[in-house]
Amino acid sequence: MIEPIKFTDLEKAILALENVVEKYPVSTKQPFFYYHEQMFAIINNEKLPCQISLRCDWRLAKLLQEKYEEVLPGVKLDSKKWITILLTGQLDFDQIKDLIRHSYELSILISSKVEL
Repeated sequence: MIEPIKFTDLEKAILALENVVEKYPVSTKQPFFYYHEQMFAIINNEKLPCQISLRCDWRLAKLLQEKYEEVLPGVKLDSKKWITILLTGQLDFDQIKDLIRHSYELSILISSKVEL
């Protein structure tokens, strides 16, 4: 079993991406991460284990949910477009970073369509 990923490591990985803004909505202590007004990640560090919600292609989401117990449909989000990952250590940090990048790239694509 892999050691669980820490909130600070997630935050650093996300903020290392270009043009990312971190916001804390008034009603929550959870950080929301945006690329040009397109939300692509939410970290819930108020629960144990820490959780991260990410945009995800529905086909990839289905495969991940079938393979990993810690990958769930987006909690309180559109479950066809989002996944929530319970950071128990089933997925390693490199896998999580790949999913963060996937979510970020989906937001870039959505943002470019909105600007057209």
